[in-house]
Amino acid sequence: MPERVLPEKPLDFLRRNGEGPNVLATFAHPVGVEVVEVTGTDFVRGAGGGNNPAGQWWIRRDELDRILVTVRALPQWPNERRNLLQREIRNQSAVSVNWNSLSAFWSMRVQAQPLVGLRGPTKAQPVWDPSSGGPAPAELGNSTQRTLPGGVVQYFFPKIPSGLVHYYGAARGRTF
Repeated sequence: MPERVLPEKPLDFLRRNGEGPNVLATFAHPVGVEVVEVTGTDFVRGAGGGNNPAGQWWIRRDELDRILVTVRALPQWPNERRNLLQREIRNQSAVSVNWNSLSAFWSMRVQAQPLVGLRGPTKAQPVWDPSSGGPAPAELGNSTQRTLPGGVVQYFFPKIPSGLVHYYGAARGRTF
């Protein structure tokens, strides 16, 4: 996993890429966010129907593999693994329900051409973000008062080259 920390400050990186400083608010410790250049790394992201598969927020594939090991160790009902995996990804990446349904997963392989972005642990977020979608549906109960813990290392890439993103499914012999 070749990664190189660059000397550029995260705020300068965001300005240079036309992004606002609010991006740093999604990291647990903005002072610990680093500008990194990555090559030879696989990434995964969840993207529901209204979200761009080639969006800006990603986790490394080895983080997904670690989460999958945890989920496989949990007792479960038949055919429940995908739901448990989705819930654990939501918990660790702290993606509020009304931001993204996480109904599909996408992969990106960064090979010879480096990709530069921000890296840092995710900040805890509410299960339902009232500032982004009104009141929570009744079936979510008191979700505006509960939080997703976050903590997984996330990457923010302002520009994803076309052709890097592919549907993450059973094509490689892997299933959830």
